[in-house]
Amino acid sequence: MIINAVFASGDKIQFEVINSEIAKYYIDNLNIQNKNKFRIKSNWIDLCTSRLQNLEKCIADSNDILSSLGTNFNFSYQKLLDQSDLNRLHYEWVISHSLPLKNGNLNNILYNKNLIDDYNQLNIAIHKIESVLFKPIKYTTDWCSINNPFPKTILTNNFQNLQIGFNHLGRTLFNKYETFDNDLEYNDENTFDKLHNCIYIHLAKPKQVPFSDEYVSWCKKMNKPVSGEYIDIGTLTNLSKKLTYYREIIYNNQYVKLMYE
Repeated sequence: MIINAVFASGDKIQFEVINSEIAKYYIDNLNIQNKNKFRIKSNWIDLCTSRLQNLEKCIADSNDILSSLGTNFNFSYQKLLDQSDLNRLHYEWVISHSLPLKNGNLNNILYNKNLIDDYNQLNIAIHKIESVLFKPIKYTTDWCSINNPFPKTILTNNFQNLQIGFNHLGRTLFNKYETFDNDLEYNDENTFDKLHNCIYIHLAKPKQVPFSDEYVSWCKKMNKPVSGEYIDIGTLTNLSKKLTYYREIIYNNQYVKLMYE
C-alpha cells in the first residue's frame, strides 16, 4: 500500500505504508468528515525563507572578507535546499581556515583582524537552515475528532517520515513520565484517545527510538501499556535521491492531502 501526499501544486510525495490498517482508517475518516486538507505550520515557510536569505548574506559577507584579504577563494552554490550544496559549503568553510596567506594562515589572520566572528556566521547559518529542514514539519487541518480503535501500544517515539501527531487536550503517558507525574496524581492523560487533525512529514533518515528500561518498568508499575507520542504510518525509501525535490515541494506549497492506493 502507498500513501500519496498530494500538494496544492499537484506534486506528490509517495510513502510506503507502515501500517495499512491505521493509514486507511485515518484517511477514510478524514474524507468522511471532509477534513483531508492539511496546512503547513504557519511560520515554517517564513522561517525557512529567512534562514535561506541569511545564509545567502553570510556567503556574500564571507566572500567579501576573503576578497579583502587578497585570496582567490570564494564560496558558491546552486541550490541552498540541496543538502549536497550545504555539505560542500560546510566543508569549504572548514578547510578555508588553513588557507596560506602572506602573514600566516587564514584562521590566524581572521583572529588578528577581529574578523573571526563575522566569518564564523557562515557556519552558524548553515546549521540554522539544517535545523529547520531536518526537523519534523507539522501540518494541521480543521479540527476533527476520530474514534481510535487501536491499542496504545502502536504509539512510538521513532523518527519516521510520515506520522500522525499529538494535538490533544492533555498529556500523553510518555509526557507525564517525562514531567515527573510519577504517581499519575493528575488525571489529565490523553494518549491518543482520539485521532485528531495533525500529521508530521519528516525529511530525514528514519530512526528507531526504543523506550528506556526505566520507562518500561514505570509503565508496568502503573499498569499502563508502554506507549509513545506518534503513530508511524509512512516511510520514504528513496529519500536520499529525492531529498532536494521533496524540500522544494514542501517549501513551495502550503496545503497537502493524503490519498492511498
